[in-house]
Amino acid sequence: MLHVELIQNEWAAGRQLVVARVTLEDNGRLKFESADDDVWGPVAFRSFVDQATGDEVSPKEPERFIRALHEHLNGDYLFATEPHEGGCEYHLGQAIPLTSVSVDTAAAVH
Repeated sequence: MLHVELIQNEWAAGRQLVVARVTLEDNGRLKFESADDDVWGPVAFRSFVDQATGDEVSPKEPERFIRALHEHLNGDYLFATEPHEGGCEYHLGQAIPLTSVSVDTAAAVH
């Protein structure tokens, strides 16, 4: 099923933490999973303005909302992954180590 994860950057701890998941279920409704719904629920389900159209995007339009959430929720402290389906490498509560990149190292070209 189509879903996004909310990832919290913990810069001082040197890690990222998967704090929530929003899934578009087969019935067209959004499912929310989190270790702390009171904290992350209001963040995940806040309506926002689509920068391209100027239209409000709301959880009342589940598919449009989940497909655009990563464009809205993209800060230094918290961001949403791009929507993806199938098995997922990110698990709720998982801590992912941050790796440093040297400015002297050339980025891989794809």
